[in-house]
Amino acid sequence: MGAALIGLLIVCGVATTGALLIAQGRVAHSYDVLHETSLVREDVQALRLRVGIFIVRGDRASRDDVAASIRSARARLASLRALVGSNQAQKPLLDQLAGAFEERVRSSTRLMSTADFSAAIESRARAMTEPAYQVVNARLMDSIDRMERAEELLLAERRSRQSGILLVLGITLGGLVFWAVAILARLRRAAHDLIGELSAAYRDTALSKAELEAFIDASPLGLFHLDEKGLPTYFNAEAIRMGELVTEGGSVADWLASVHPEDSDALNSAWHRLLRTNESLEEMFRLVRKDGSPVWVESHLAPVLVENRTTGFVGVCRDLSERKALEENLFAAKEAAQVTLESIGDAVIATDAEGVITFLNPRAAVLLETEAQLGVGMPVDELLQLVDEDGEASPTSLLRAIAENRTIDVIKPRRLVLSDGTRLDIEDVAAPIRNRQGTVIGGVLVLRDVSIAQAIAERMRHLAEYDVLTDLPNRLLFEDRARQALHAAIRHRARVGLLYIDLDGFKQVNDTHGHGAGDELLRQVAACLESTVRLTDTVCRIGGDEFVVLMPEVSDGEGAMNLAEKIVAAAQGRFSWHGEPLDVTFSVGAALYPDHATDVIALMRQADHALYRAKQSGRNRALMAPEAANTVSV
Repeated sequence: MGAALIGLLIVCGVATTGALLIAQGRVAHSYDVLHETSLVREDVQALRLRVGIFIVRGDRASRDDVAASIRSARARLASLRALVGSNQAQKPLLDQLAGAFEERVRSSTRLMSTADFSAAIESRARAMTEPAYQVVNARLMDSIDRMERAEELLLAERRSRQSGILLVLGITLGGLVFWAVAILARLRRAAHDLIGELSAAYRDTALSKAELEAFIDASPLGLFHLDEKGLPTYFNAEAIRMGELVTEGGSVADWLASVHPEDSDALNSAWHRLLRTNESLEEMFRLVRKDGSPVWVESHLAPVLVENRTTGFVGVCRDLSERKALEENLFAAKEAAQVTLESIGDAVIATDAEGVITFLNPRAAVLLETEAQLGVGMPVDELLQLVDEDGEASPTSLLRAIAENRTIDVIKPRRLVLSDGTRLDIEDVAAPIRNRQGTVIGGVLVLRDVSIAQAIAERMRHLAEYDVLTDLPNRLLFEDRARQALHAAIRHRARVGLLYIDLDGFKQVNDTHGHGAGDELLRQVAACLESTVRLTDTVCRIGGDEFVVLMPEVSDGEGAMNLAEKIVAAAQGRFSWHGEPLDVTFSVGAALYPDHATDVIALMRQADHALYRAKQSGRNRALMAPEAANTVSV
């Protein structure tokens, strides 16, 4: 019967494992198709964006980006075709998708080849909004959607089959387990009967006590025998080793004396109950060795019945010390893990496989402004309100990590919206939780508040690019914006103006009133310049009392000189220190791209020369650099 049970278990295990592997393979195949389809969607969206960038820029790099997107999408389609194979349900959809993509490539190629880059950006971008172009793109996205929907339906069908297999397996295994329990119960009763029969047989046949002891001492379990009065008559070697028990001749009181004081009353009551009812005794208790060390023992004691008369008691005891030590270690590990989770600085949230919260550590409760017990039982995306940089709802990555059975680390911070509307910058990492068999049974989400780090990074960037005293762009940021302006001027064949400004009388202010007055004067000068220039102009402090104004939109030298003279006039009687007027004026040198120079450094040098001539000519005036174009490129 045992062999039949084992055979059935093996056959059932092999059959269900094979069926599960086949079903899981088909489910994994569907996930692969969905993944490749999503990658095709990303490549199509990247293609659309890069075509738009090409229409705006028209340079070789953007054209290469478009070509790269086309190659990537075609590679994804080839991979998707390999996955689909000859599937009659999916192949027509894939053929439609491939045809729609090639039509999209042709429409993009025509659009790029006919783009007139001398026209304004608005007119070039208008070509992308033509109905024909938009219809092609809509047809392609519709093909992708149909492909994904078809595969999702197939995935749902395969997962349903997999669930059916698991149900059948569970029912089958349940039946086999029930059968096994019944067989074990019968074997246990048979073993008890066998022990009684063996005892009677050995007594009846006067079997040598030494031979019986040698046989029983070989058992890895502790065995002992009591007579009908409960007096111990025999302990095998393992029983003596476990408790250093008294041997034959001792009383029940002597035998119970080795039991731990905290367990002796319960064991004594169980012993007297056995004497009254003849029912088997099963107890777990501690024995105390002579050195005082305890040992956990599980004991089973049953009466030996001969012709319905109790002739004695036979018992089996098992040393549970290792199991108890393991339980203690597991408990200590659990306690250590609990302390670690409660002490960690990041918010930790655990859920089941459906995304329902099962645990929040104290940091998570503080971050979410809720009590931990109130969050348990809620769907994770209901408790956590995340939004992206555009303010759109952005679900956590936990359900995705559970579905895809992999760790997902969202590098780009998102914002956590609290109940009072406060938004915190959050980085999150999600990972699946697996059992010993590798099955995903839940997930864990770790949230980190990076609001302070983000603010510090933004502040450091600002300090690196802006003057501390005036909060104007510094030389580093000015040179970057100037190069951008010159590149734009090259594309549009426009001019860029540069005004180099120096304060007349700044040294006298410092010498007369101190550096505090000088700093206040520089702040007033910055405010004066920003209120005088146009919105499109950039005012920068490049050091000391020197300022520059970048004019990315200037038609000719007259326009630049008009602003320069306006700046000179704005300084008249403008500045003061504690109510006392400061005699400070502006000297300005102007230069134009490409009239005076064709790179940033040369343009600043030309404006500086003009400023020097303005100071030599009596200060408080503006002069234009002579027209002597530099040949250095940007």
